[in-house]
Amino acid sequence: MYKVAIPIQTRFSDIDMFNHVNNTVYVVHIETARVEYFKHHLKMDLNKESAFTVSFEISYKKSAMFDDKLAVLIKTEEVGNTSLLMDFAIVKENDHSTVFAHGKVKQVHVNPATGKIMRVSVGVRDAIIELDGLSRDDVYPVPLTI
Repeated sequence: MYKVAIPIQTRFSDIDMFNHVNNTVYVVHIETARVEYFKHHLKMDLNKESAFTVSFEISYKKSAMFDDKLAVLIKTEEVGNTSLLMDFAIVKENDHSTVFAHGKVKQVHVNPATGKIMRVSVGVRDAIIELDGLSRDDVYPVPLTI
């Protein structure tokens, strides 16, 4: 279940020659929603920790038209030591059962000052537990021992 819905404004420039939102625009909408989710819902300080996309999977379900008011539903599905697997759906803002696209994005956390991969912070992990309903065991996996 998604608890976060980020409204997206469709622009005239998003429309292609077939009079619908161009498929490439969905990726921009998802990235916009991801940053909003990080900053305002997970309370990430993007000057201290950020993330980059390592994989992106999207399935197009239906064409969105210019007058469609859209939202991106977004949640964290899995938490690794340094990564998040996020699930998203682009839907009608006032009818979440109308799905235009669905997919997953894997993000790896980095320190913006150094560019080095870093562990997902305790603050982000705790926010995911509260917001997305993952269990503490899912968010704080037992470390591997050798």
